[in-house]
Amino acid sequence: MRLQALVKLMRRHFDWPLMFIVLAIVCIGLLNLYSATRYVPRRGVFGQQLLWIGIGLVVMTVFALLDYRVWLRMAWILVVGAIAAILAVRFFGVVVNESRRWIGVAGLGGQPSEAAKIAVIIGLARLVCDRESGLPWFHLIVRVAGFVATILLIAIQPDLGTAALVLLICLSVTFLMAKKLWPLLVGSGVALAASPLLWKYALLPKQRGRILALVDPSSHSSGFGWQAQQSLLAIG
Repeated sequence: MRLQALVKLMRRHFDWPLMFIVLAIVCIGLLNLYSATRYVPRRGVFGQQLLWIGIGLVVMTVFALLDYRVWLRMAWILVVGAIAAILAVRFFGVVVNESRRWIGVAGLGGQPSEAAKIAVIIGLARLVCDRESGLPWFHLIVRVAGFVATILLIAIQPDLGTAALVLLICLSVTFLMAKKLWPLLVGSGVALAASPLLWKYALLPKQRGRILALVDPSSHSSGFGWQAQQSLLAIG
């Protein structure tokens, strides 16, 4: 009976259109990967990708069956755990491409910053719920400081792309939950005014190079813009 109830719940409340879109993207990626590795020595990459997709689908199904209130109760634990994992990378992480982002356990590796994205999203959802029920300002500041710390710790790895994505997630939710627009406008103005200083003193040369290559890939066709330039050539 419980299994039947779960199946009925999945049919009624599961976001099937989103699921089909994800599966379509996965199939397109697999097709490209198979085409790229069919006649090269690293043919095992395709099978490895299939294995991880299967594991991901199982994990996704398990998490989807959990009551969302479980995630609400665990929200701040997840955020604190993400911060602790990112801090652990500073001391026990592996340097890859001049950045210390990866951490390995028992032969398996991963980037805690990727898990931090999910933790921040769940934490923001909990923050919205707490704010509606009347959250004291001190508690609000402590929670916001946790999100800021997560972004800064990711940025100094350095992983500017992931840090910018987490910041965008936070700003998007802040915009949706704001009752007045003037604090957002003031904050945006301060950020724009400080951007020259951030560009000169906070960003590493390679980070500035990647941003310039994003704006004009042809100016860095043999460096940071090589992949974008090759993509344009492939498309024609």
